[in-house]
Amino acid sequence: MFRIKLNWLKSLLEDLVGLIYPNICQFCEKEIATTKEGYVCKRCKNNIKHIEPPFCERCGKPFSGSITVRFICADCKISKIYFDHARSAVEYEGIIKKAVHLYKYRSALWIEPMLADILITTVQKDLNPDEWDSIIPVPLHFVKYYERGFNQAERLSNFISKATKIPVNKKVLKRIKYTETQTTRDRTKRSENVKNAFAVKDKIGWLKGKKIILIDDVMTTGSTVNECSRMLRRAGVAKIDVWTFARG
Repeated sequence: MFRIKLNWLKSLLEDLVGLIYPNICQFCEKEIATTKEGYVCKRCKNNIKHIEPPFCERCGKPFSGSITVRFICADCKISKIYFDHARSAVEYEGIIKKAVHLYKYRSALWIEPMLADILITTVQKDLNPDEWDSIIPVPLHFVKYYERGFNQAERLSNFISKATKIPVNKKVLKRIKYTETQTTRDRTKRSENVKNAFAVKDKIGWLKGKKIILIDDVMTTGSTVNECSRMLRRAGVAKIDVWTFARG
């Protein structure tokens, strides 16, 4: 009886959502797509560019061409990198760029399952859960959190945790400085913008010797995740891998 009621409520909820979002792809606005597809049709999904080799062994930056050996990109060779490796699931363009903007700035949570599924699929192929102690989401400043209503990195971390059984710790890394958007800044100014923007709250030394997965939604130059990693290293973290949904 409970299951029948639950299915009925689920069906009712889908009908109500359908009044707001018609059963049509919210990107091409041509093909049929329902809540089960996340309002994204198969054709649009097929146009998503998944990141496959070749890419930089350190930061995960994708490259075109026929490189068959492992390599580190020029940016990583000249920069001080505090994380061990970074990996992203898809390229930040086309419908992915639109999807992330809808998700973050218009609270389009209906698209979250699709984003999470794409990231989880990549993570499960390339990550061994037994090697890691915890997942830490890149935190938002409390002002931005209340403006947006949620932290997208935290929500994606919860999906990854459920799929991998790696616990999430959202208490040890805090954003203590409000920073303006990184969108219009170059690499140098991005690094300056997030300098000392984060702090570690770990009085008992829990982080010492730990192996951490750092999660964010989009990585462009890597300035934000690198600054987070710098603070985590100072707290004694032994290994840090960065995972993001998209790569700019």
